[in-house]
Amino acid sequence: MSGNSLLPDTNIVLYLLSGDKTLAEILYRKKLYLSFINQLELLGFEGITSAQEKVIS
Repeated sequence: MSGNSLLPDTNIVLYLLSGDKTLAEILYRKKLYLSFINQLELLGFEGITSAQEKVIS
């Protein structure tokens, strides 16, 4: 992956989905890729909203 593409950890994605502005600024204009495992972990997260589920999907 180039310096503009990232494969974030599931926790990083959860922070982003919860509105972490610091992470959003750091990752602004980066291409984020999710692995199948990331998607499963995120979709199985207990506190996920339907709006967040759409973003993940």
